[in-house]
Amino acid sequence: MDVRGWVSAPEGRRLAVDVLVGKTRLQRLPLTLSPGAPAPPGHARASFDAVVPLDRLPFRAWLRVVASAEGGETASRVLGITQLVRARPGDKLPPRAAYGAVWDAVATTLSDAKFSVAGTTDPSALLESGRSTADDVARETGIQPTDTVLEIGCGVGRVGASLATSCARWIGADVSGEMLRHARGALAGHANVSLVHLNGVDLAGVDDGSVDVAYCIGVFMHLDEWERYRYLAEAFRVLRPGGRVYVDNINLLSPEGWRIFTQTTRMDPLARPVNVSKTSTPEELSWFTTGCQGLRRDGDRT
Repeated sequence: MDVRGWVSAPEGRRLAVDVLVGKTRLQRLPLTLSPGAPAPPGHARASFDAVVPLDRLPFRAWLRVVASAEGGETASRVLGITQLVRARPGDKLPPRAAYGAVWDAVATTLSDAKFSVAGTTDPSALLESGRSTADDVARETGIQPTDTVLEIGCGVGRVGASLATSCARWIGADVSGEMLRHARGALAGHANVSLVHLNGVDLAGVDDGSVDVAYCIGVFMHLDEWERYRYLAEAFRVLRPGGRVYVDNINLLSPEGWRIFTQTTRMDPLARPVNVSKTSTPEELSWFTTGCQGLRRDGDRT
């Protein structure tokens, strides 16, 4: 299991982050100090990113990630709790049709949903990351005030909150009803926003040739290559003539992408989550786009 995040504590207090099963410490995570990173005044911040082996755990277990600030009076805080259910050999794995339930399970509360999509619950950090991503999308696609814009995998509306002010209509689509519930609250002040609950297979609910820009941020990393291609093909289906598509993923050919790939190979295959991060190559996405353009020219909507 990949465990990542950051913690802060008053300067001079020794930080520690542990993964616990019951009262037993499974692993103490290595911390990397982050000088200059946002933190409360007088506090030091450290990040952690490690793969925790799960092969010796029972098939069902509750895991807690706990941060401690040691020195003086020791204080502890639970950063996260998750129930691990490992598949036994021969067990039937969750079908793709149940993919929405995977994200519903990590989005029952607003704070959980925010952390699941952005790795933080800090309002200012969430707002800034949404603005930064929205600026990237707007710059790369040339969004105009008259455009209809579609986000595939909108999560809690982090990016849409910024982009909705720059276009005529913004559509947020997501496979998780819980994510859409949080997005609805976050975007309630925008009259030009609508939301679509996806089925995990295609963009049913979005009409042919109805949008000018379709974008997908931080989603392809959770999809198999066949679903990446299907969503690209669907994006081309819903675009008007002259429409633009923007997608991203972790580049396998980069040092960071290779690190993530090799970390995942060390995971217990039976404990690997359905939404584990997966990499792509630039050639893969370029080839998919070429194929989708061919489908559009041929009028093949399958």
